[in-house]
Amino acid sequence: MKPAKILIADDHQEFRKIVSEYLNCLPNVIVVGEAVDGIDAIEKTGKLDPDIVLMDISMPRCNGLDATRIIKAHWPLKKVVIATMHDNPFYHAEAQRAHADGYILKSSLKSSLQAVIDQSVVSLMSMAASAVDTHEHTDECHENCYVTEQVLQEKAE
Repeated sequence: MKPAKILIADDHQEFRKIVSEYLNCLPNVIVVGEAVDGIDAIEKTGKLDPDIVLMDISMPRCNGLDATRIIKAHWPLKKVVIATMHDNPFYHAEAQRAHADGYILKSSLKSSLQAVIDQSVVSLMSMAASAVDTHEHTDECHENCYVTEQVLQEKAE
């Protein structure tokens, strides 16, 4: 099965690093890049061709909602999942209007992210011709996943 390629768009370097480490330890997932703001996310979506963009809302230069609108207008088959701290119906409605494919609170990222990726991988498999690719994991990676999961859990609390 071809791994899902993910772009992480968030203006907080520590968050990007933690999520990237966690995602890289999951089966069938490859983090292809990181973006520091909405404009960077749009540019890297075009250059890196991710399957899924994990998008923060509050970022400089171009917020995640506007970046989502632009990405979905140019690449409608790309999955854009909002990952935010905003537990607010207004932002959720705006994400829907921007055609985001999902909305995850950062506080529940660990428990929600795998399901979103799995759902996207199934969708990608049905749309794309299968090219077999492997994503190897070492014992060291599994240990790093455990540590990263703990950090994500602590950040959520």
